[in-house]
Amino acid sequence: MSEKYIQTVKRKKPYPHNMFKVNPPEDIKAVLGVGYEQFDTLPEAEQYSIEIQERYESYVRRAHNKIKIDRHTVAGLFASFKKTTIWNDLKPNSKKSYQDQLDFALSLRLAGSNKSFGQFLAKNVSADHADTLYQQIQVEKSSHKAVTVCKVMRVVWNSGLRASKVRGNPFSNMRMKALPSRSVVWTDAQIQTFVATADKHGMQSMGTLLMMCYYLCQRPGDMLVRRWRDIKGNKMPLTQIKTGADVIPAIDPELLERLTRCRGDAGDDDYILICEGTKRPYLGRNGQRLYNKYKAKICRLAGLPSTNLNIADLRRTGATELADSGASNAELRSMTGHKALDVLSIYVNRTEVQAETAVSRRAAYRQKKRDMDHMDSMP
Repeated sequence: MSEKYIQTVKRKKPYPHNMFKVNPPEDIKAVLGVGYEQFDTLPEAEQYSIEIQERYESYVRRAHNKIKIDRHTVAGLFASFKKTTIWNDLKPNSKKSYQDQLDFALSLRLAGSNKSFGQFLAKNVSADHADTLYQQIQVEKSSHKAVTVCKVMRVVWNSGLRASKVRGNPFSNMRMKALPSRSVVWTDAQIQTFVATADKHGMQSMGTLLMMCYYLCQRPGDMLVRRWRDIKGNKMPLTQIKTGADVIPAIDPELLERLTRCRGDAGDDDYILICEGTKRPYLGRNGQRLYNKYKAKICRLAGLPSTNLNIADLRRTGATELADSGASNAELRSMTGHKALDVLSIYVNRTEVQAETAVSRRAAYRQKKRDMDHMDSMP
């Protein structure tokens, strides 16, 4: 899928970079309830452009099947919500997450009902319905999914209440189970096994993705949109899609060697991570589904616990290893882009030198740990 509707917005000095505007045609704006969006980086603009195309294709399919939405139903309330400033102000990744929860709720059939939740009259949805929805998702999916869906429902109903489309918010004051913070980290053996298995079975891009998330301490979404031009010597400056934080992570020598070896004849504008099956980058919803599918396949082939290990956990794994190797709070922030909540954040700024220092110390720590593991395995 190509990146359409993108325009470059030239900025005057002292701004160092241009901006990028995604401006779909007026008819698409009208049916999707979207406007144009401006982004600081091209990958963000491309990701949003692909999302717009996928949503429009879905709309066209629904229109072709003559699916009409009753504005008084839950589906109608959702459609109305997507025309509000609340929806328009969401970042592309947040819109994608919201859309996933909305789509899931629309098709869900509550226990004892002969119609989907999307077909319910919005004004008739009660606190009992909300509790049933939460409990059913908790049993059929997970507590995390149940909490996430109900939080989005709360926002949608608040919007509907403000517009006098509903009489109250049944998703307010729900006593939902607090979700524990995820703390999974990959072991060094799991990382090496995954990469070796990916390479052996012709899925080298997945091994490279894992190493990029691990060594650079970044989210998968920020790595999937990287192009070869983003590598500046031994650094990879980027603006994080989720938070907008600017970071300049230093590239570990092991990762730099792999990237150099994998590049081949790729041009500066080519994406670093290209799916071997489709010969295309892992962009949009289809790309995300594909790399999750490949991850599960590699874990299965390698005998790794697929359900417990996520690619996103590599960011935490890398940051934990940096901390274990002695990196300071400031050095950690220079790699991850997090804003520390302690006093140190007031006095210390993130710098390229701190990132390089952290990476050098981590490389020495990792080699020492491997040497110790080797010594322990000797008879």
